[in-house]
Amino acid sequence: MKGSYILLIELEKDTQIEIGTGKKSLKKGFYTYFGSAFGPGGLKRIQRHREVSNGERDVQHWHIDYLSCLEASELVEAVRFPEKDIECELASEAEETVEGFGSTDCDCGSHLAYFSERTEAEAFLKRMREEFL
Repeated sequence: MKGSYILLIELEKDTQIEIGTGKKSLKKGFYTYFGSAFGPGGLKRIQRHREVSNGERDVQHWHIDYLSCLEASELVEAVRFPEKDIECELASEAEETVEGFGSTDCDCGSHLAYFSERTEAEAFLKRMREEFL
């Protein structure tokens, strides 16, 4: 099955990560990453993200890998939107984003949103489910 997805990731401390030629400063808190999986394997890509987060894979291919592989981060939840190509639409709903993260292959400013509190992130996910599922 193919589709779009949102990952909810907790970051336990302020961190700087290097992605390609740039550094990103990330604050402690919760992040939602907006992705799509229309290639081979489809939404099984979420399992790959879990494996990177759990330290079972050591490959950093996508921007999100540089965040999810950190010891201070944990993949908390994944929300699937089967058969819907809405990655950019989902990302456009976010208010506070990390500029240039995960959006190098589209016109979006970012595919990573920040929430200081878990309750805010969970409320956002609930709203995305209600609007797009």
